[in-house]
Amino acid sequence: MRARLAPFFALLVAFGVAFSVAFGVVCFNASDARADDAKPSSSGENLTSHGFFSLPMLFGVDTALAGNEVGTGFLWGFRPEYVFAWATGEEHPLGFGIGPYAEFSGSTGTSQIWLGGGATVVGYFGMVAVAASGGLEIDWLHAAPNASPVVGVFVGVRNAGSDECCDFPFGLRVDYHPPLGPLPSVIQVSAQVDWILGLGVGFFGAIVKGMRD
Repeated sequence: MRARLAPFFALLVAFGVAFSVAFGVVCFNASDARADDAKPSSSGENLTSHGFFSLPMLFGVDTALAGNEVGTGFLWGFRPEYVFAWATGEEHPLGFGIGPYAEFSGSTGTSQIWLGGGATVVGYFGMVAVAASGGLEIDWLHAAPNASPVVGVFVGVRNAGSDECCDFPFGLRVDYHPPLGPLPSVIQVSAQVDWILGLGVGFFGAIVKGMRD
């Protein structure tokens, strides 16, 4: 089974590195060209619109519950998101956002590869953010792919006050797949870390800014 998962993991790494390189350059160019689009909030403060892209990796464990049988494995994957956000223009702003996400993850223990996507809603509270999401994912390791709904919660750090077009989520997320047809119920607990995109944006963005100077 691990031999079957190895090419999948290799493709995920290649995708993450290649995408972060390209997006690092685009992100810094877009941040310089962004126009201010502000609207008053209920408290009288202006809300500034942002478009935040993130490409966090997922590291954690998942547990499949099928009757009296329990399977546990190591979880690893990517979860790209794009959030349309509105936040106060402070150093530690308050705000909210909504947007789509995609997820590509695999488990070495429960023998599942999940591919899918959905929508996420984010609340920004200074440097801390809470996000709830829901979507549909397909388990592609079974003989016939099976679709399953998924709901999840993220709690961690996301910077809505950033001048860049990335909010770099870093925190803990919990996802739940209810039992459906031949698929067991699955609970996933993982660290959501956007270090690949962060490195790509920082490194290649610095190169772009250096070339401009």
